[in-house]
Amino acid sequence: LGPEVIIEKLHGIRDLAMTFEHCDPLVQPVPIRPTCHYTMGGIDVVDYKTCACELPGLFSSGEASCISIHGANRLGGNSLADGVVFGKVSGAG
Repeated sequence: LGPEVIIEKLHGIRDLAMTFEHCDPLVQPVPIRPTCHYTMGGIDVVDYKTCACELPGLFSSGEASCISIHGANRLGGNSLADGVVFGKVSGAG
């Protein structure tokens, strides 16, 4: 990409690399490691119609909840719809 592009358009990425990996992408490659980007689970929802949890007054939706609508594997992009639909439901209480 060249230093100009990195400095002009990817300055945030450069800052992250220097802060957390102690490397400057202008002069060395950024290490890439496997990581977890999503977990299937979360706060257990006992009433899917209201997103209520066992603790009175607690509601959960989106990736913070365990609504279990995805089955064994969440399809990419489904998290947005999950958050919108169940966020509206939990907001209504």
